[in-house]
Amino acid sequence: MREDRLMAGTMAPLYRRTPVFVLLSSLAASFVVAAADKLPSIPAAYQLSARIALGEGKRWDYLLVEDATRRLYLAHGDAVDVVDLGTRRLVGRIGGLRGTHGVAVAREFGRGYISDGKSDSVVVFDLSTLARVRTIAVGRNPDAIVFDPASKRIAVFNGGTHDASILDAASGDVIAASVELGGKPEFSRVDGSGHAYVNIEDTAEIVDLDLQQARVHRRYSIAPCVEPTGLAIDGHSRLYSVCANHLMIISDPAGGTVLGRAPIGARPDGVVFDDGFAYSANGGDGTISVVGEPRPGSFATVRTIASQPGARTIDVEARTHALYLPAAGASGTPSASELELLVFTRL
Repeated sequence: MREDRLMAGTMAPLYRRTPVFVLLSSLAASFVVAAADKLPSIPAAYQLSARIALGEGKRWDYLLVEDATRRLYLAHGDAVDVVDLGTRRLVGRIGGLRGTHGVAVAREFGRGYISDGKSDSVVVFDLSTLARVRTIAVGRNPDAIVFDPASKRIAVFNGGTHDASILDAASGDVIAASVELGGKPEFSRVDGSGHAYVNIEDTAEIVDLDLQQARVHRRYSIAPCVEPTGLAIDGHSRLYSVCANHLMIISDPAGGTVLGRAPIGARPDGVVFDDGFAYSANGGDGTISVVGEPRPGSFATVRTIASQPGARTIDVEARTHALYLPAAGASGTPSASELELLVFTRL
């Protein structure tokens, strides 16, 4: 666009003069526009706009928003709840499970995958009917589970055996029963090009898992993080780890380097990245810490959103930017009949 304007200017008749004050005004305006492009963006303000009642649920873990269908899957206790985000209603439940942790969805194969901790297995279900179709034995106490669209594989991270199991998403066959991780895995994210990244809680590291080769590609320290749990990834494949010592660590897995840090609230367990900012769900103090990059390479907490004590995991719907956090009723005290989903929307 700038080249077009410059070319138009050089082609103007030579006898046509432009007043000096007009030129100066235009030049000043261009500087203002250029400066505005470099100003740090400000995160949107959020409000608690709804509470979706889910009924019974003594404990909960990870949740997953499937943007294509506007469905949300929440693993809790012995079930996975399915919520329609358009109507904000519970539309299904997959029961008969034992200590569920997470859900992965491979829409192209019509299958969902549940890490069922106490049964040491992955339960495969039909996305249309929610019926269980297969159970696959994996390592002990499977926790985080992710689908990688590039390799068409499922990565399951087993907290009890400190390893990962890799499955073929189409067939459910086990590609690798055990890839040693060297520590207790927590949450994981994929980069869309065949790699899964996972926080290692007891060593404060990130492991880069090559899913096509079924091997560890790289591991690196994210010190001074202590006990990293939740993990998010941005469009540049930078990673955001939330830590028990009230820090968010931002790192570059390509070089295995820490890029920066920012303070967050107490007892974080989940973090998402959306529209330029990372959102950490802090169950200890009932807040959401919003971390941005005001200047290139400089990270800071730029907003704090009040949520609810105990609301420690989170996901986001990309289309609406709505944030979803499971919680145990308005009091924050777990109760078998109080499980609900907090919905935060932009003002």
